[in-house]
Amino acid sequence: MRVEFRGNLVLPFRYVLDLDCDAQAGTVKWTYVDGEVVKNSTGGWRFAAEAGGTRVEYEVVMRIEAPLPGFLLRKIVDGLVTLSLPAMFSSIEREVGRRRR
Repeated sequence: MRVEFRGNLVLPFRYVLDLDCDAQAGTVKWTYVDGEVVKNSTGGWRFAAEAGGTRVEYEVVMRIEAPLPGFLLRKIVDGLVTLSLPAMFSSIEREVGRRRR
């Protein structure tokens, strides 16, 4: 599945990822396709049942290129993670709720 992300943290950014979802393995992995400011992103989620819940592991490697000082680039990276993680967890919770019905 191909997804596009857009936002504005200090400057506008856009990037496209291909997601590979494997329900049997309990994984979601992605690879970078294209983007502005975000020049690479690979990573994934791994879900594993544990007593009383589910363990969620998250890994991401991201490359940002912009004509900005290092401290602003760090702000962009921190902002991307801060924005994306809650949105991803909300999506997961919605999907879990949908599947329980």
